[in-house]
Amino acid sequence: MPDLFFCSDQQNYARFLTYFGYFLEHIEETHPGSEKLLRAGAISVARSEIPGNRCHTDKTIEETAMRWLKSNSGSGTYSAGICGITSNYEASQRHILTAHAKGEFVEAMWNMTSGRDEHTEKQQRDLRPREITRSEEQVQRTVDAFQSFINPFQLETSQPLTSLTSGAAMPEEVRCDVLNALKNGQSQKEQFIRDRLF
Repeated sequence: MPDLFFCSDQQNYARFLTYFGYFLEHIEETHPGSEKLLRAGAISVARSEIPGNRCHTDKTIEETAMRWLKSNSGSGTYSAGICGITSNYEASQRHILTAHAKGEFVEAMWNMTSGRDEHTEKQQRDLRPREITRSEEQVQRTVDAFQSFINPFQLETSQPLTSLTSGAAMPEEVRCDVLNALKNGQSQKEQFIRDRLF
């Protein structure tokens, strides 16, 4: 993937993914024991009893455990939000100092009432037989559509590379760029690793 980002001049993604890949390749040296945790799924958590309902740790914290801290007071929401007290310095300081204790109380209440999740179903909607059948049909239609296209990376040399939008044959310079995109991106990535990461 970084090769494609480099060849398409998406420098931020290309550099981040290259560094991230390098970081993951050497994670056991920099953070011993992390690889075992990552392979065990420690990068995601589930606050629900529904199988397959896992999210990134930071997203789960943001959307569930911290949700009541940021919510508006009123009907149908948790009445512990910070709205309305930010103009009062002392009130906001008390709120910040006691937020962790409030979180513990909310978590204890959820555990006592077994209300960890508002959903009563034990199965994701996507796992219902009808949804699985429909998803498989959609995937097959997508695969069929892609297979009906010309693969620009497996063209005979005599066939012109055509534009998907206009249907016109591409100039030789553009054709060479498209056909050599992965090779060019890989060389740019290797140069970035050589010049910037070492």
